[in-house]
Amino acid sequence: MECLTFDSLKTKLYNEFTSYGLRVICCPIEGCQETYAGIQVETGTYRHELMIDKTRIPQGTALLLKDLLFFTPKGNAKDVFKKVGAELDSFIDHSATVFYFNTKEDYKKPLDLLLTLVTNLSFKEEDVEIEKNKIFAEQKSIDTNLNKKMIKALRESLYLSSPMREDPLSNIDEVKSIHYSTLKKFFNFKYTIKNMTLFVTGNVDPKELHNILASRKFIKPTYNFESTLLENKEEYGEVSRIDNNIQSEIDNDKIGYGIKFVPRQELFEKFGDDIFICYEILNDVLSGKNNIFIKKLVEDKFLLNTDFEGKLIQGGEDTFYYALFNALDAEEAKSKLDNYLSSLKKNISKKEFQAVKSNYAKEKELLFKDAGKLFLALAECYENHFAFPAVVERVDHLSYRTFKKVLKEISNYCHTFVITHKKEN
Repeated sequence: MECLTFDSLKTKLYNEFTSYGLRVICCPIEGCQETYAGIQVETGTYRHELMIDKTRIPQGTALLLKDLLFFTPKGNAKDVFKKVGAELDSFIDHSATVFYFNTKEDYKKPLDLLLTLVTNLSFKEEDVEIEKNKIFAEQKSIDTNLNKKMIKALRESLYLSSPMREDPLSNIDEVKSIHYSTLKKFFNFKYTIKNMTLFVTGNVDPKELHNILASRKFIKPTYNFESTLLENKEEYGEVSRIDNNIQSEIDNDKIGYGIKFVPRQELFEKFGDDIFICYEILNDVLSGKNNIFIKKLVEDKFLLNTDFEGKLIQGGEDTFYYALFNALDAEEAKSKLDNYLSSLKKNISKKEFQAVKSNYAKEKELLFKDAGKLFLALAECYENHFAFPAVVERVDHLSYRTFKKVLKEISNYCHTFVITHKKEN
């Protein structure tokens, strides 16, 4: 395995391609008693294909498939992994699907089970309907979760036609239209070895891992399917509506804003891969507790406190940012935030920028002592084809001048608001 050393983080990262084409990234933690290992598949909830081999691919297919892969000939995969001393879990975002386990025992048996899990389709047609019903029940939770309703409203007001407008749980009719044959074709098209990366952290010897994988015959048939891509005709200079108002049951109002970024390729051509380094700290810079502007909104009684929920979401060519706050005077806060978002370069000081970078470094350094958090960080960063330790070092060297250029760019992007008011009896 090739070894990369990150002296400032006292970390070594190992990587290789196996003879059968599996990408492997390994990050041992000295003295750690636990091992985390997982397969990341390069397909998420952001819909890329309209058709695969003349079969329409409805929104929600990737999410439904993730859950159905837990159906195995020996029962629920979680129970199968427990019998060998491992805990199995999975997650999906807009760009990738990840199946992973953790164990304090020998990781060889659960690793073999994991490789089998992602290369074999064992569920039956009746299982599809069972999982659909679970998704329908989960969809109802969106209707009762205020934050999820706010995020959904921001998506739908920002985007006109992009897949980023779609929530995988929001369209019941789409999920209803997914058939067993569709899932099988999607699995054979997407779950190929070339689309997979294995991450292992914690108690692992890279040489031993190399030998284990070299002795396995991790082979999956390939299919020559033709696909028709979903055409993204998004207008990045327009929104479907500027304001959203939602009634709620809570006493205080809430306000949220969303920003629609221009296509990923356009940003890369303008800023290179620095744009992805800026993304690492963008959430804390724009809305975090070190933000002087946000603190002032609290002091002036426009916002209730500095607590917020914010996230940068990437999928395909699209990037979407949202932030949600508790408000005392949501309408006035909206006016202030509108001006703030239109002149970010002026509103974010170098002192704030340095404070965020300092906090980021302290938080991320701790992850290199925690196998589970390190595993998640490695998988997330690799979605942008970065090694997590390299990202941490790049953030440390990121200049305020570069970041200001990105802020100036973001100030020109479309943004919308959502406000909630207590429902009157």
